[in-house]
Amino acid sequence: MENSPVHTIPSVRKKHDADYVFYELTRSICPDCRRVIDAHILLRENKVFMRRRCPEHGQFEALVYGDAGAYTSSTKFNKPGTIPLAFSTPLVHGCLTIVACALITSSMPAWGSSR
Repeated sequence: MENSPVHTIPSVRKKHDADYVFYELTRSICPDCRRVIDAHILLRENKVFMRRRCPEHGQFEALVYGDAGAYTSSTKFNKPGTIPLAFSTPLVHGCLTIVACALITSSMPAWGSSR
């Protein structure tokens, strides 16, 4: 019995709950390269966050709504998008209007400059 193999008992891993609830999957853009990427909508601390990961620039997370209850109750009004017959505003950086597009304006270094 001197040469019998020693069997080690693996340490027991304990499960732990995530600090968020996954609510839905959507699409977004990378704030650095503007690549279209998947995004997760998460509910945490009664707020709504968007988590997205760009293969080139890594993970980003942002608060998108301050009241998770109001956000989830408003989803009953969601409907499929409708593509308009014509656009009245030209496309600039992939957006119909650069002034109203928070995704683009927040990622630009200054007004009127290009990346």
